Amino acid sequence: MSYHSNLSKIVQQMKQNEKNALEAVGLFVTSETKIRAPVDTGRLRSSYRHRVNSGKKNVTIGTDVQYAIFVEKGTRHTRSQPHLTPAIEENQAQIQKIIATQLGRGWT
Repeated sequence: MSYHSNLSKIVQQMKQNEKNALEAVGLFVTSETKIRAPVDTGRLRSSYRHRVNSGKKNVTIGTDVQYAIFVEKGTRHTRSQPHLTPAIEENQAQIQKIIATQLGRGWT
């Protein structure tokens, strides 16, 4: 009788599942943000992107459009038009479901 450890395969699968979960959340929240973003020229809406950092186990959703924060939060001259914050806050259950689904893949 011999013993063969599958630990390295399990660890590799877990890391891949974490990366897939972060990517799926990034895609979902970015899409939700774009749907909610107000449109004048469409530049802000089309500029949202996500970036996965597997090492830190996080995903960043953002834009390089400098006025995005003023649209999101408003100024003393313009009303706020939140779109990124609600895309996250109003979808917590869906985000958790995405994570759970991705983390559970490949274990059959």
